[in-house]
Amino acid sequence: MLKHSILIIFGCVLLMLLSINLTLAQEHSVNIASQVEDILKEAEIVYGADDRLINGRYYVPKQALALGHPYYHTDDWVKTILYVKGVTFDDVEIKYNIEDDILILKRQYDQGLIVQIILNNSLVDSLRISEHLFINSTPTHGPRSPGYLEFLQKGQFVSYLKHEIFYKDELTPQMPYGKYLDPKSILYIYNNNDFVRINDKKMLLDYFSPHKKEIRKFMRRNKIWFKRATKDQFVKLLNYCDGL
Repeated sequence: MLKHSILIIFGCVLLMLLSINLTLAQEHSVNIASQVEDILKEAEIVYGADDRLINGRYYVPKQALALGHPYYHTDDWVKTILYVKGVTFDDVEIKYNIEDDILILKRQYDQGLIVQIILNNSLVDSLRISEHLFINSTPTHGPRSPGYLEFLQKGQFVSYLKHEIFYKDELTPQMPYGKYLDPKSILYIYNNNDFVRINDKKMLLDYFSPHKKEIRKFMRRNKIWFKRATKDQFVKLLNYCDGL
């Protein structure tokens, strides 16, 4: 009888401990973002920062466990040249989040602390990632502008590519946290102080409507399929359109 009572008491204690641990784990999951933010805020107070560059919010990925990632080309840190209010910052390590159109800055201090900060879009003029030059249309054209755009060519008009990616909340046993779809590159033409989004071949032909026939022939002859066109093909096509 005594042995049976001890087993019952032990079982109740064990259930209590499991319940406490589960509750703590849930609270930890809910509060982890705010805890990280508090730590980073304290670290910045201690170590300081360059206000011209770090003038934004602390970054926590929205879908950290999803298949794929929301960054331009790679989820690794990339060495970049940043142009901020006329000041050049060389070899700055960033990630370009093309889902939210934001730049995330990596700051690593002597003590080993790494801080990820969202740069304030209103401060960044442009950036260069290897041979890719991006301009920021927000400071000059406001919050309704396309944001960061990769430069293609300049003539009678200027053309750019806008890189985008979307998260799909598709929960399956193979993808329990959803996935990121394939990135897309959207053509923009800037002319007469206005950005025009060109989603497909029809919109391109309509934009250059007096020269539809010539452009169709050029695309056919050079095997340029609008939806699958590379950056070099877009440059070739738009230089041709510019000369018409």
